[in-house]
Amino acid sequence: MKRLGLSLPLFVIMVGCIAETPQEPPRREIYKNEPVTFSAPYDDVWAAAVTAIEELKWDIKNADKGMGIIQLRTSYVYNTSFGKYERVYLEPKNGEFEHSKIKPYLRKISYYEQDAPPIPEFVRETLNVKVKAISPYETQIKINYEIMPYYNYRIGYLGTVRSKGYVEKRLFKRIQEILTKKGQ
Repeated sequence: MKRLGLSLPLFVIMVGCIAETPQEPPRREIYKNEPVTFSAPYDDVWAAAVTAIEELKWDIKNADKGMGIIQLRTSYVYNTSFGKYERVYLEPKNGEFEHSKIKPYLRKISYYEQDAPPIPEFVRETLNVKVKAISPYETQIKINYEIMPYYNYRIGYLGTVRSKGYVEKRLFKRIQEILTKKGQ
């Protein structure tokens, strides 16, 4: 009896181990940065794109309707307090944002292709939009958004960080909403 008592727990543990299935690692949300075509004339799409970008509260550096280019100023995002993010346009000086932790924001907008240190202090971002007429009633938009996390103020970029499409999808969605509202 005593021998059976010791074997039963061992048997249960072994069955539990056999029944456990390995878990797949989480998949990366790879965003394919492809142009989006809107069923609207160039002028309407241009106006909707400028409005959507202005709603981001990110300063426009250059907007050339003839060339179809909208460039936003290079900006630096950091947090001033828990959950509150600020955008500035001059690279922070050494130690200026010493207590800033931008990791939650960075996880929302991007993923790492390689391992990187766990706590970036601020993020450098660039955003360029290209608007192109395909036909009199179709216009295409391509967004190039780059993210560069900074660590220890002097190291700069570590690892490869790619956009999840969070900002791009928000812009495309807002442009479509503006165009739909205009068409009503």
